[in-house]
Amino acid sequence: MSLPPPPFSEPLRLNQIGAGATRDLEPDEAARARIARTLDLIELPVFKARLTVKPADTGWTLSGQVTAHAVQRCGLTLEPLPADIDESFAIDWWKPIRGRRSRWTSIPKTTARTWSRTA
Repeated sequence: MSLPPPPFSEPLRLNQIGAGATRDLEPDEAARARIARTLDLIELPVFKARLTVKPADTGWTLSGQVTAHAVQRCGLTLEPLPADIDESFAIDWWKPIRGRRSRWTSIPKTTARTWSRTA
């Protein structure tokens, strides 16, 4: 069984990283609609990300900032529930320890969250 294609993708080849590579992502309306469907959101009118990939001692570090305005459905009232998201993150990826089944392993390095609900 194969996995469905992701709702949005921006491939980055290893030979493009060098000492580090930064990408600014802003999916178009059609891609935001696919992301919203995948996440079971009513709508996703704003989604932006700035991502940086850098080599680390034993693998790679992916860090960035994600900002979005999403509208989800309240689980109790079923009313639209808007949310503004401003999220920073950093994740280290490294080769697995001998004997592990997965090809790469990741552990969140730091997470800083700022969430605000719009009334």
